[in-house]
Parts: sequence; C-alpha cells; structure tokens
Amino acid sequence: MLKLFLVAGQIFRLARQDLKRDWAISTCQVFALVAILTPLLIFQGLRDGVLTQLLDRMNTMPGLLEIEPISEASRVFSPEWLEGARARADVSFVVGNTKWTARSVDLMMAGRAQLDDVHNSKLTPSSPGDPLVAGLTEARVDPNRLPIVLSHRSALDLGARPGDDIDIVVPHGNDEGEAQRVQAAVVAVIPPTRLDADTRWLLLPVSLAQQVERFREGGDVPELGWPGSPEVKGSAGFAGFRMYARTLEDVAPLCAWLESEGIAVRSSLALITPFIQLGRSLTQTLDVITILSTLGFAISLAAIQWASVERKTRELGLLGLIGYGPELLLLLPVIETLALILIGAAISFALFQLAASVINASFPTGAVVPDFMNQFGQFQLGLACRLPLSAYPITLAGACIVGLAGSSLAVSKIIRLDPALIIREA
Repeated sequence: MLKLFLVAGQIFRLARQDLKRDWAISTCQVFALVAILTPLLIFQGLRDGVLTQLLDRMNTMPGLLEIEPISEASRVFSPEWLEGARARADVSFVVGNTKWTARSVDLMMAGRAQLDDVHNSKLTPSSPGDPLVAGLTEARVDPNRLPIVLSHRSALDLGARPGDDIDIVVPHGNDEGEAQRVQAAVVAVIPPTRLDADTRWLLLPVSLAQQVERFREGGDVPELGWPGSPEVKGSAGFAGFRMYARTLEDVAPLCAWLESEGIAVRSSLALITPFIQLGRSLTQTLDVITILSTLGFAISLAAIQWASVERKTRELGLLGLIGYGPELLLLLPVIETLALILIGAAISFALFQLAASVINASFPTGAVVPDFMNQFGQFQLGLACRLPLSAYPITLAGACIVGLAGSSLAVSKIIRLDPALIIREA
C-alpha cells in the first residue's frame, strides 16, 4: 500500500512537471475551455434568470391555469364526469359550478342594514385543494357562522378582513318570495396575485352553492328552512366547472381534450403559448450550442493529447522500462486533463460571476414583465442572469467527463506502447 502511494505521488509530480514544461500548450487548452464554457454559462444564466423566473411565476398564477366552459347551456356536467376529469394527471383541481344566474348574492357587514352597505358578489363553489385558497392562513371565526373566503375586490368593497362577520343575502327566485340571510364569517381573503383584482367572488362549499341555486330557481331548501316550491328539485349535475391545469404546459392538452368532448372553453392559452414556445426554443438552441461546443472541445483535446503522447514517446518508454506499467502511465493524460479542466472551470465560473454582475446591474428587469401579469399584482424580476448553486458542480462534472472522453485516445496509445521497441527505434 505504501509503495502504491509513493508511485502515485511520483505520477502526480510527473504530471505537474509535464504541464510546466508544456505551459504554452497547457495555457491554450485552459483558455479553449474558458472560451467555450463561459458563453454557455451566461446563456444558461440569462435563460434561468429571465425566462425561468417568468414561467415559474406564471405557474403559480391560478388565473393563467384556469379553464372554464364558455356556454352553460351546452350540457350538464355530472359528478361522475368531474371525477373522471379530476383523475387526469394534467388536472390539479376541478369543481362544479352552479348556473351563472343563480350565483348573484348580496353581502353586508354583520349588523348593518343600510343600502350603501350592500355589495353584490358572485357565489363560487369551492372544495379542498382549491388553488385560490391553498396555503392561505385562515382566521379563527365564530363556529356558529359559515366560514367563507372573499376575493380581494369583494373584501375591499365591504371593508372586511379575515375574522370579520358578514351576512349573505340570497334573493328568492320568485320576486315575491322573501330573501334569506346566511350568517357567515371571513376566514381568508384571496390576494390579487391569485385572482384578478377586480373580480367580486364569494367562495363557499359546493353543497351550499347547490342549495342556493335551487332556492334561486324557486325551490325550497328544507335543510336550511328556506321556503319554496317542493316541485323544484334542482339539477343533479352542474351547469359548468372551474378547472385548473397542473402546469402551463398542461393547458393546451386540456383545452384540446375538452374541445374533443364538444365543450367550448375559455382559457389563457393565447397568453401563455408564446412564453412556452420561447422556453422550448431557447432550450433547443442551448442544447445545440452545447452539443457542438462539447464535440469541438473533445476533438481538440483529443488531438492535443495524442500529439503530446507522440512527442513524449521516448520518455514514456523509458518510464516503462524502469518499472512504470501502462496502468500508471495512462494516469498521466488523465491527471493532466482533469487539472486543466479544474483551472479552466474556475476561471469560467469567475468570469460568469463578473458578467452576471454587469448584466444584473444594467438589465431593465421591469421591461420584460408582460403587462397582463400585473393584473395579478405587481411582479418584479429578481436577478436577470443567475444560476442555481447546483449548476456549478454539474457543469464541472460534465466538463470532466468530456475531458476524459477526449483524452481516451491518448490513454489507448499509451496502453499499446512497447518500451523495448521504442528504445531500439530511438
């Protein structure tokens, strides 16, 4: 074991001395790597800094992932159909919607009865997992009141905050019928980053939304003690739905599937498609540049290492005669290649950081934010050019693999060396 360490140490010293002797060639190899790697890092940093931030932000906007039918009169969506849609891998959430004409209700702060205190809102069914409310901190409310969630605009109209008590006034379908009042409490308010800031919505459980729909159509609701015609049974299904794709990439396939089912839908596909296509184009361009650059670097490195072994054939033969076997000599090009790559990668990382600092200081980040994103709240890009920390070891590992592949020709030549023949020919 000690002998092995001593021999390995000698090989490292030989590699270091060889690099020093051929310092001009070694320097050329280092800067060849720097010339290839630095632009790739900057290109990747711009893609991750600008486009990736936009796409990541857009993937968190439920409004851009939402899909809903255009017409309510086309068909009725059964609970079974909704379950089938919910089971799709590209659907993150779906819930049935009641008829648009039955969704209008009035809201007022508890204890107020003035006309100026009444504000209209659209009742919207919700259920666990709703992207509009997922992750929101819910306030503690009176357990005797119905917990509801308000949109930002509805809360602003009322002057309500989480924890406040409000009353929901539900008009009867028959103009002569008496409106019913539901005592509710606001547990959360949907921020404008999740829903258009001008949307007036009231989110409550699906079962209650269906009861309100039946009452608005003139039927009775015995569960709540609301009078009406017992002959009006209400619909067994839903007039519409509110669906959310899992990612931006899933919006187009979902729209295509729904249209194949004969359902005309409304979505943000026209807004998000250019960004998805831009992301794909940049990725493909970066892949092509990376492949060509990698191939060129590997070929140039292979040629340089091969020529280096050709120049040092006699020296390698002498080392073979004094006891250095092929398994040790082949480490010379490997060690030299890895050393040059480490130096080149370190310089490339430093130059990337310098270039990224200049780009981030001068890049007009606000100019690349699409106007439509501001309807979901103000959004500012962070660093215009950035790379995650994981990119550095991955890049280094990739460079080492390419370098070792390039030096494989030199290794194969060393393995085939016959020291005695080399010395006789010399």
